[in-house]
Parts: sequence; C-alpha cells; structure tokens
Amino acid sequence: MTPNAIPPPPLPVFSHRPYWRCYYANTDAVIYVVDSVDRERMHTSKEELHAMLEEDELREAALLVFANKQDMAGAMAPAEVSESLGLSTLKNRQWSIHKTSAVNGEGLTDGLDW
Repeated sequence: MTPNAIPPPPLPVFSHRPYWRCYYANTDAVIYVVDSVDRERMHTSKEELHAMLEEDELREAALLVFANKQDMAGAMAPAEVSESLGLSTLKNRQWSIHKTSAVNGEGLTDGLDW
C-alpha cells in the first residue's frame, strides 16, 4: 500500500449475540468471558451481560465470569472487572469471577470447579 493510499474498509464483524437466546432454556449457569485488557468495551460488555441476565429463562442461572487475558500487561484485576461489570448489583443470583488466561490455561479449572 502506498503511503497516501486509503486503507480498505474493515471486514464486517459478525455478532453471535442474536443467537444467544436460542440457548437460554434450561440453563443452569452462564459462563461469561471478558477481555480484561479492553477497557474501552467494558461498558458495552456490562450492558450486554445485564440485558442477558434479565431474560426470564436465565432468572435462576448462576453466573461465572472469566476475567480473561490476565497474562497480558495492563489487564484489569478481577475486582476491577467486577466493578466495571456491576456484579455487586446482581441480587438473588450466585456469581463468581475468576482471573484466567486462555493462552496458558491459568484459572480455567478454578472457575469450572466453582
């Protein structure tokens, strides 16, 4: 590409979110994976999480949050992720947050054992 050339537009992002609802029936627990490095999208993640948890089919479901990418510099600690997601506002719901790294497997079994 030449220095003054206009870059091509980004590829469209396909979202699986509209299909999440297909899996809500008979759900005992939700595992929600958050990119702990991406502070800019944490607010969007919070909105999506809370909207999902308001669904009738998920009223009784426990919530496990994986604060992923803990192996990267600048990753938010689980307490900061919890605050950013507003987990303390979840009443009448079991929830837990665990630091994880999908790259090296850190924390995955701890969360699943919860």
